[in-house]
Amino acid sequence: MSVSIAGNYFTSWAYDTSASAYQLGPIVVVGASGQVTVDGVVIQGATLMGVQVAWSAASGNPSSAMLVFAASSTFGAMTFVGLYWPADTSQPTEPNFYGFATQPAAALSTWNDTYYCYEGTTSQGEQSDGQLVIAAPTVTFAGKTINNPIYTGLNTNGSDTNELAWFTADGNENNVAISFSPSSTSGVMLFNGNVWGAGESRPEGAASAVNNFYGTTQSEADADAIDQAAQLAQAAEHMAVNYAVQQALHDAPAEQAAEEEAQEDQAADDQAADEEAADDAADDAADDDAADAVADAVVDTLEDVAEVLIAALLAVEETPDADKPVRTPRRSKQATGLSAKQLLRMANKA
Repeated sequence: MSVSIAGNYFTSWAYDTSASAYQLGPIVVVGASGQVTVDGVVIQGATLMGVQVAWSAASGNPSSAMLVFAASSTFGAMTFVGLYWPADTSQPTEPNFYGFATQPAAALSTWNDTYYCYEGTTSQGEQSDGQLVIAAPTVTFAGKTINNPIYTGLNTNGSDTNELAWFTADGNENNVAISFSPSSTSGVMLFNGNVWGAGESRPEGAASAVNNFYGTTQSEADADAIDQAAQLAQAAEHMAVNYAVQQALHDAPAEQAAEEEAQEDQAADDQAADEEAADDAADDAADDDAADAVADAVVDTLEDVAEVLIAALLAVEETPDADKPVRTPRRSKQATGLSAKQLLRMANKA
């Protein structure tokens, strides 16, 4: 039975020892038709074989990847483990990319509100960047409705993390990926994440260093408070992703082994069917040969009998009867234009 791997995948990179955390990766979308996108960019020449997906930078993509998908009973959804590397880097030797077609416990509507947004890093200073309005399922930023917003996340091991993203490939002005969290201040909610332009890549590295997009439901933002909330959210995110990655590593080999076993079983069944068909064809051929041999023997026998009978009839016809005048033998007529031998062969074949 084939397994559908279609879905929106919340992803993570391998553990970053310099940051002592797992960093969120790009959102991978596998469509029902087999189309693959990474942070909104359509992958060219992606190959899908069972539970495996691969693509190459040689096809004009900004990256190469080899992913193995698995149906996880832990998450009740598809996950993947694999190798992913940008076009200008070498292929990794160990799995470095993990994905989860899961949803957080908190629905998007949990974050319904108006957020005052700021762009920049703590070292550069944050600048006001308009308002983000969440009125699930509608998302509006800087007065414009967002096309095709994608909300994903992960709820596991007592931790819940989420990510809302949208991309320029869908007609939006910016690429954005953010995570929401409640503040220690009652009734106040926050988000933190990244914003980047068309044709650029999502900033990578420790969240504290690369996150450049923040928001709060407070009209006057406190940058320090946002940073502290972001750190708490990142810690919870790390716990959830750490557990999820370990589970994905456990599930993927089993799923791939099951897929390979199913393929081997199918191949064995196909081979057995081919062999049986070949045997049947050989038996049929042997039967046909035997039947032909019998038919030929019968025809030969009938031909011999016919010749004897014809000779006897001719002999009788040619012997003068003492009581009857001699008659000149007449030439026998053949209505079909075929000889007796040919008629016998046709009758036998029929």
